[in-house]
Amino acid sequence: MKIEDNIFAMFPEPVYSVNLNIQYRMCQYIMKLANELLYGNQMKCASDTQAGDYISLSADATKKYLVNEIKHNNERNWLCLAASKKLVRSVLFLDTANIPAYDKTVSTSVQNEKEKDITMSIVKMFVTVSRY
Repeated sequence: MKIEDNIFAMFPEPVYSVNLNIQYRMCQYIMKLANELLYGNQMKCASDTQAGDYISLSADATKKYLVNEIKHNNERNWLCLAASKKLVRSVLFLDTANIPAYDKTVSTSVQNEKEKDITMSIVKMFVTVSRY
């Protein structure tokens, strides 16, 4: 099954379905990306509160973590963006063109160790700082 297919295509006609267009998990900016790419702008946030939700990290704890734990400026800059409380930065595309981050084909998939390391660094920061 390809990504553009869905499970309903496997059933004989008629198929009755309901479009579930209210989502409860994402802030409005993350939803906007998914909405425009995949859902034809049909999704809506369940509430204004949910639309504006974000993970709030302590500014002092984040600064302490970045100063004490992160040695490279590029990584520190990316982590500052990821920790931003500005909702418009809820979705980040990090450009790795200027660092040695090479794709490697493994069997039928493509892997990039450096991009994995960057992602793990962001996750580690959120987990560590949220415990302070």
